[in-house]
Parts: sequence; C-alpha cells; structure tokens
Amino acid sequence: MNCGKVYLEVSGWFATINFTINMLKIAHRGASGHATENTTEAFEKALYLDTEVVEFDVRQTKDKKLIVFHDKSLKQKTNYRGWVNKLTLKQIKKITYKNGDLILTLQEALNFLKNKCACKIDVKEKGLEEKINKAIKRFSMERQVIVTTEIPSVARKFKEINPLLKVALGGLKKQMAPETIIRKAKRAKADMISVHYSLITKDLVRLSHKNGLFLDAWGTNDENEIKRLKDLGVDAITTDYPEKI
Repeated sequence: MNCGKVYLEVSGWFATINFTINMLKIAHRGASGHATENTTEAFEKALYLDTEVVEFDVRQTKDKKLIVFHDKSLKQKTNYRGWVNKLTLKQIKKITYKNGDLILTLQEALNFLKNKCACKIDVKEKGLEEKINKAIKRFSMERQVIVTTEIPSVARKFKEINPLLKVALGGLKKQMAPETIIRKAKRAKADMISVHYSLITKDLVRLSHKNGLFLDAWGTNDENEIKRLKDLGVDAITTDYPEKI
C-alpha cells in the first residue's frame, strides 16, 4: 500500500483514516527485525512488506546537524566508542553500523521515504523542534509525518509551531491507570499515544477513542500478543516485524 496515497485520500487524519484501513502497521526503526535499524535497508524492507508508516529516531550532532540514530552513544550499534553529540556530521559520516551501513541524516531519510510511506519521527532530545519542522516543510511532508516524543514539552512545542503536524506522546511504559495516560496526553496536546503493549487494556482503548486519541501499541513481536491487540481495537502496532500484523 502506498501510504502517502492513504493520507491524501482521507480528511481529518486519524478520525477518518480508520475507515480507509483497519489498522496501521508501523515498522519500528524500519523493519529492524530483518535489517540494521534506522538504515536504508531497514526502510526498504519495511516498504517491501507494505508498511504504512516507517518509524525512525532523530538526534543532533556536535555541529547541530540532525541524524537518524537511536542511542546517545555510538558504542552499541557501531564499532566506534563515542557520543553522537560530541562528533560533527563529517565525523559521523565516516562511521558505519557494524554491518557497514551508513548513518543517515534526517534529510536523507525524508528524501528516501517521501511519497512512499508516512514517517513517524521519534525526537530524542529537546531543542530540535524548529529544525525538524523546517525539514518536514522543506519536503512538503506535513501530512505524511507523525512526530513522536517521550518529552511532553517537546510534543507541545511541535503543536505550537506547526498545528498541521500530528504529534504522539510516546514511550509510555510505566504501569499507570488509563485515566492517567489520557491526562498526560492531553497536557502534552498530543493527537496520539504510543503505549507499551503490556499496558493496553480494553479500558485504555475505550478511553483513548472517547477522547479522540489515536492509540499505538509498541514493544512486541509476538504474534499472539499482536492478535490480542488487534482484537482490542488499537489503531496501530509498532513492531520490528510488520509482516506479523
């Protein structure tokens, strides 16, 4: 499915999109169960598997450039021992993942995915809102992007600077009542909540929809758990293996 087309066909975004497709498949850092996370190969695999949304992470280098990388440290994912924010983009571009894949810039990721699918951009730091918004606007992708973050102030900032963007409050994984999750999302001015699959209950699904919030479940690759989530009526599942949805 061409997910760029999906978003052009619907109006009202999340409220209407459910009438077009039953549930969104979101590829976690690309199809990261099949390829190195956050790389072109992982994105290509996600597209091959008819994924509607590709999720990836964004951090900032020492010289204030935006790259697609999850961790603060390069140690676990590459053969280089160092920190993303201590290196310039030029230095980062000389480093590869352990399998040889290149580290992408945000611009490279958006350019690759534009008109192929929607993007869910996970913002890992404060202070990147204006730059990320500028990049999204440069590619005319406001209707193809979900911005997600664990930082409520960052979510609010994105809604302030660009009301067209759909914003998710993500990383919700601590045990808390459904009502608490909804309150946190409302305070963050979020359109969507990304909640760890273990916290998804019938009550949370009901309250999310009652409050106009799109509900994404993340953190599982188990087919039985994915079936449970689908039966409960979540709006999206984020997984390393999108073909399981």
